[in-house]
Amino acid sequence: MSAVVLSASGMIALCVAFIAAHLLARTSFLPDLPNERSSHARPTPRSGGIAITLGFLAAVAVAIAGDALPSISHEGGAELSLTLMIFAAFASVAAAVGFIDDRFELAPLVKLLSQIVLAIAFVGTFGGLTGVPAPVIGSLSLPGWLGSIISTFWIVAFINGYNFMDGANGIASSAAIVVSAALAAAAAATGSPVVVLCALATSFALIGFLRLNFPEGRLFMGDSGSHAVGFILASLPLIATRDSGLTPLFVPIAMAPFLADVAFTLVRRGLARKPLLQAHRDHIYQLMLKSGATHTRVTAWYAAGTAFCTGVALAVATTPASVQWSAVFAIYGGALLVFVSVIRSTDETRLERQPRRRLKGVPTSAE
Repeated sequence: MSAVVLSASGMIALCVAFIAAHLLARTSFLPDLPNERSSHARPTPRSGGIAITLGFLAAVAVAIAGDALPSISHEGGAELSLTLMIFAAFASVAAAVGFIDDRFELAPLVKLLSQIVLAIAFVGTFGGLTGVPAPVIGSLSLPGWLGSIISTFWIVAFINGYNFMDGANGIASSAAIVVSAALAAAAAATGSPVVVLCALATSFALIGFLRLNFPEGRLFMGDSGSHAVGFILASLPLIATRDSGLTPLFVPIAMAPFLADVAFTLVRRGLARKPLLQAHRDHIYQLMLKSGATHTRVTAWYAAGTAFCTGVALAVATTPASVQWSAVFAIYGGALLVFVSVIRSTDETRLERQPRRRLKGVPTSAE
């Protein structure tokens, strides 16, 4: 019966998120007004994160009430339920920070400090990395203080990176659906029940939201959604690594299209002496949109890339460290080549030099 409740919790997440998203899309609550950096042309609610969070919390409540966790673990139900409630509380705080930013536009430093405090509190509660796979020596043990610093940095960096990539209809949610579902599968195989439930709930909640976000863009997840989902995807692997030995490289490999885009863009802006913290439209996916690609096409490319990288992450999850790092170098190297190609093909100067194609029946500006 508990296994049935665990499955039902995923469907509850989907239904609650879907209903809440439909209701929110009909309102003008938290409108996202178009500006020079926007990819949309009309005011659109950015309250979708509320729907995602409600779906996630509903799944957690059903799993706890139905005593689902002991069915996938040998640990006591009370201990697992407490762990699950604490994690859900952290995810709710992450969503709340994003919601406050959506509503009041927090100063960047205030938002960053809030994220750091959240990450420190999580690491202090659940623990940080104790070791990482190393290319030659196989495994490198980390002192407690260093593991905590790396874990805190990872959570904060991933939340912001995921938020940066939430700029095209469906791009952030579709990638997170794939990765969270794979993370649930990997955690089930290695024995981390809290990660299984939370990753499953996240995936189904995002599916419920996705229909309102893609392809029409009737509802955006906003910072409340990107903060909550970013926090979940960054922190759950830390729990899985501690509980079941899942490789810390799982999400960095699976989310390579996103993380490579963020890193590559920051390096480009740094070399061009542009402010790194200033809002911009220099990400690879934004350049693709500016060059005329549709949201559907851009999202499809990133979703396909994420699905491929997620498959690689699953394949190398239990392999030696050298194999894992070979996958990292190959994927990020491939991403670099793709990004350079995109930049060359979308370079504004080159596009301006190219002769305009004349459409049948439509005169050119020179005529």
